[in-house]
Amino acid sequence: MSINHDIRNLLDIQDSNIHFATNCVNQKLYKGRMSKFISAKLIYSPGNCTVCGGVGSH
Repeated sequence: MSINHDIRNLLDIQDSNIHFATNCVNQKLYKGRMSKFISAKLIYSPGNCTVCGGVGSH
């Protein structure tokens, strides 16, 4: 299985538009404590607005 699936399962993330890179887990000092940070990218292509007809963009 992919790293996306493992992290999504671990954090119970249901949104399939969130993608994790291969080296997305970093350990940094935060407020005096070592903490782990997971970075992700939201990939979403919005559609047209049903109210105004505006075209969505990234």
